[in-house]
Amino acid sequence: MTRVALEGYVLDVGFSNTVPAHRVTGIMSYDSEPLRRFCQDMERMHRVIDATKGRKVKSLVVLDSQHIILSSLARETLSDRFSNLLPKESQAMP
Repeated sequence: MTRVALEGYVLDVGFSNTVPAHRVTGIMSYDSEPLRRFCQDMERMHRVIDATKGRKVKSLVVLDSQHIILSSLARETLSDRFSNLLPKESQAMP
């Protein structure tokens, strides 16, 4: 699946906050200390966008622009939403 195929689609990261799907490079759980330190480093560089509305951070969405989106949704939920954006033939396992 090419990134061009995802242009025009947006991923809802919670509370009606969306990011362009073709910019997403990764979705990770926010449950390890190294990831927390990574987020702190990115925050010092002003590259963190908080989309939690004050709730507990459960996952990170990494963008190709080297920005991190903090989400209060579980990684599984975001992954499901992302995979639902893909055309059905792309979801089938070979």
